[in-house]
Amino acid sequence: KNHLDTYKVDYALLTGLSVYGASVWPDVDYGAALCSAFNDYTIEHWLEKDDRLRFAIAICTQDPASAVKEIERLEDHPQVVGVLMPTGAPKPFGNRFYDPIYSACQERGLVPTLHLGTEGLATVGAPTAAGWPSYYVESRLARPSVYQAHLASFIFHGTFEKYPKLKVAILECGIGWVPSFIWQMDSDWKALRYQTPWVKCLPSEYVKKHVRFNSQPLVEPPGPGPVEDILKWMHAEETLMFGSDFPHFDFDEPSQAFKRLEPELRQRILSGNAFDLFNFNKNTKSLG
Repeated sequence: KNHLDTYKVDYALLTGLSVYGASVWPDVDYGAALCSAFNDYTIEHWLEKDDRLRFAIAICTQDPASAVKEIERLEDHPQVVGVLMPTGAPKPFGNRFYDPIYSACQERGLVPTLHLGTEGLATVGAPTAAGWPSYYVESRLARPSVYQAHLASFIFHGTFEKYPKLKVAILECGIGWVPSFIWQMDSDWKALRYQTPWVKCLPSEYVKKHVRFNSQPLVEPPGPGPVEDILKWMHAEETLMFGSDFPHFDFDEPSQAFKRLEPELRQRILSGNAFDLFNFNKNTKSLG
């Protein structure tokens, strides 16, 4: 009523917060059980009540065996389109430790979906390389470094060479950092490619083909120009998805997002790219 109806949203992806910590607790059996219970609860109380909802299921990322079992258990549900991977982790996500998860996702057409939420918890170290922040605002500003570590790991461990059909979603870290980091990866790869001979092409090419970002928090400088440049540099017509982050205090209203853009590009960002990535009409009728 307050979001989907108000803004005439056809599809929404649920990325529930309640069990992010289950991925980093030392007791992986309990973590896996809690993820399963949370998934069942979400299916019963959310998915079964609204056909517009889609779901990135919770898994215990630090126990790939149980994660694969959970993927297999729920793979046939028509509203399950992704697998949620909280970004605080003992190992960056390109590490071969996680390969069973990516193999299961590629085989079933599911999207590993990265979301912040476990930095500094349980088995994870301090949330920044400089230690512990004092205030939430500091944690927010440190978010790009978390995603940069995972993105570089995906590229330089060769995840997308091993799983050429896999696509990954990066949520809730804005977009201002994306072009410069991609340029830096390209530059460093050219200088250090002898260390990772399995990386067959420029990192930017892997990003364009395999990685999708969402826009939240949507921070726009005053006046036209800079945002349009960022969108061009990151190939937003293919790589960028709108994210509202509803119902958080800083959620972005779909009606106000990217209003200065040409209609075709705005449509790709607001709906087309996410629709293609997550296959929102999987086994169901399109809602139009």
